[in-house]
Amino acid sequence: LAFEEEYPAAFSPAARSQKILTTHGTRDPLLPYAKVETQYKHLKSLGVDMIFKGYDKDHTILPGELADIRTWLVERTAG
Repeated sequence: LAFEEEYPAAFSPAARSQKILTTHGTRDPLLPYAKVETQYKHLKSLGVDMIFKGYDKDHTILPGELADIRTWLVERTAG
């Protein structure tokens, strides 16, 4: 999470209205899951509209994860 000390003051109106899906692997060797989950909880506590989904994976993308991402996008763009 870059520039964390600037949040939430640095959020633009557009940033405040965004809906965000974050997916992450529980076995990711590059970005430790616990750290990413902590950052998610911090942003959520600041009012960021986020969903965080963990998957049993490394630093990859799984077919089931892609399906979840697609569903999330369709729910927000259908209409």
